[in-house]
Amino acid sequence: MGPSGVTLVIIRDDLVRRIPEGLHTMLDYRTHVENKSLYNTPNTWGIYIISLVCDWLKEKGGLRGMLRENETRQSFFMTPLTRTDFYRGHAEVDCRSLMNVSFRLPSEELEKKFVSEATAKGWMV
Repeated sequence: MGPSGVTLVIIRDDLVRRIPEGLHTMLDYRTHVENKSLYNTPNTWGIYIISLVCDWLKEKGGLRGMLRENETRQSFFMTPLTRTDFYRGHAEVDCRSLMNVSFRLPSEELEKKFVSEATAKGWMV
């Protein structure tokens, strides 16, 4: 959701009351609740980046919009891939990611050629 080093925690009040005693201060969410999330110096840049990501998500229609976009992308790529014997889906159908399209080619030699040519065309980052 944001850069490394930033943690966003949303926790219900009843769960805060159930936190066991004896945890390290930074792992005890009561510390953060009692100090209104200001126990330590907040990572303002990281919080700003999370804000930008949240704004972007809203523009995309929120989580439902992202789900629709991911389902559309997955269908666009995976439906043709599953209709051929040349490409093989990497993951089992019920375990496939909606965000990543992973597939294999008939041989490692073809996969290396594919990666080489995709890199030459600037498709690989």
